[in-house]
Amino acid sequence: MLAAVGGNELCLYDINENFHVSHRNTVRDFHRHNLTSLTWNHTNQVVAISGRESKISLVQVSNGSLLSTLPFNNDEAYIGETIEVAFSSNSRYLASTNARCVNLWDLKRRQLRASFTGHKGDVTKLGVGPDGNIAAGDAFGIVRLWDIKSGVCADTLSPPAGSEVDDSYGSVTALQVAPMGAPRVAVGYANNG
Repeated sequence: MLAAVGGNELCLYDINENFHVSHRNTVRDFHRHNLTSLTWNHTNQVVAISGRESKISLVQVSNGSLLSTLPFNNDEAYIGETIEVAFSSNSRYLASTNARCVNLWDLKRRQLRASFTGHKGDVTKLGVGPDGNIAAGDAFGIVRLWDIKSGVCADTLSPPAGSEVDDSYGSVTALQVAPMGAPRVAVGYANNG
């Protein structure tokens, strides 16, 4: 399966063994504004989609139906767009970004578990490690590693000294956490210089 977002649409495709792509479904009913992010859960049965409004939709891939919307209630509501979403390795948790904040949603208990603040710029990229900890990169090129058990920033990564981005601190434009083994984070930066 392949999923893509654009405008206010989620498009789902099937891919056969010869890599032929065929359109399966287009879903347009869940968001009014541009979608900017999607992520698959660990079973490849659900995608989380988000964008330029204050909500995240969980969509059943097989039929395009809406399973749930976050925030779960008005007490957890926030203002602004959700730029990035990422499932934990077992899909119990979903991490999302909202301006300078990272939110961790407990999907089993249907509640906001924690909000991590401390980024100086808007959080632009997000990844969840196999241990459940969160790596979040911001508009100033800083990556913070959030410990979900303690709720504190366990470490901060800056661009390497002497690198092209060292002086200009470009925005984090790509971030990937290794899915297995020792914790590793790969980061890409925009060059603002």
